Amino acid sequence: MATDISLACLAGLTGTVYGRLQDSGFFFDPVQREVEQQVMPWLKEETQKIVARQATARSVNSASVCCPHFVPWLYIIVKV
Repeated sequence: MATDISLACLAGLTGTVYGRLQDSGFFFDPVQREVEQQVMPWLKEETQKIVARQATARSVNSASVCCPHFVPWLYIIVKV
């Protein structure tokens, strides 16, 4: 009888302990952790580079429409 009561109490406690350990990050998915720590920062950097290049291209394009006689100089400035 006492054993049954103890087992019933521990069964609920075990689930709670495992749940709290998982919530605190003790157990983790290695693939998810690699994606969060390595892939996502790399992807963010590459995206920022692409967006910066697109912004530069738009600026050069706008300047070439606005002031066509400066286009060769803009190309040299952007190229270097």
